[in-house]
Amino acid sequence: MKSTKSTKKLVYTALMIALVTVGTMFIRVPSPRSGGYLNLGDAFIHLSSFFFGPYVGMLAGGLGSALADVIGGYSHYAIFTLIIKGMMGYCVGYAQSKRKGINKTTILALIIAELIMVIGYYFTNMFFSKTIFVGIASIPSDMLQGAFGIILFLIMAKSLSFAGIDKIIEKEK
Repeated sequence: MKSTKSTKKLVYTALMIALVTVGTMFIRVPSPRSGGYLNLGDAFIHLSSFFFGPYVGMLAGGLGSALADVIGGYSHYAIFTLIIKGMMGYCVGYAQSKRKGINKTTILALIIAELIMVIGYYFTNMFFSKTIFVGIASIPSDMLQGAFGIILFLIMAKSLSFAGIDKIIEKEK
C-alpha cells in the first residue's frame, strides 16, 4: 500500500513539473527591460503547491521552471530559477498544508511567493548585468508576472475545487 502512495506522489509530482514547464513555455511575452518573459508558469506552481503541498510545489516550481528556461533558450537563468521558483512553491505549499480552501493565509502566501520572485530576479538581473539599473528595470514586469500568476491561480483553483478535484486529490493522498 505504501508503494502505491509513493508511486502516486511521484506521478503527481512529475505531472506538475510538466504542467509548470509547459505553462511557462506555452505563452511567453518577452520583457525587453529584464531580458525575461511573462508566462503562465507561476499559476501552475501555485496550483501544485495548493493541491499537493510544499515539497511537490517546490519540485514542480523549481524543476519545471528551470527546465523551461533550458529548453526555451534561457539556460543561464536556470540555476537561479530553480532556487527562486522552488522557494515560491515551498512557501505556498507550506502555508496551505494545514488548511483547506483559499483563505487569507493562502493570499498572503501567494503575495510572499511573488515577492520572492520579484526580489530573486532583481538580484539575478543585477548579477548578470553588473548594474542595479537592469535589476530595477525588471521589477515592474516581474510584479505584473506575479499579479497575473496569482489571478490565474485563483481562477483555476476555484474552478477545480468547484469541480471536486480537491476532494479526489485528497482521497488519493
